[in-house]
Amino acid sequence: MTERSESPERLFRHLDNLVADIIDQFASHGHGTAVVIETLQDFLAKRQLAYEQSRSRGGNC
Repeated sequence: MTERSESPERLFRHLDNLVADIIDQFASHGHGTAVVIETLQDFLAKRQLAYEQSRSRGGNC
């Protein structure tokens, strides 16, 4: 465990707030929700790939 252990509920609330902020930022620049979703999916896919590559090399995340 880390010093900053947080409950899953608190982490999901934080994630919800971050996603809402991202949507607001995109909307303020004239982008729709679909663009936000596509961007987040791309970002998450890249993070997942990096995580899997790190794990396959025996790295710690």
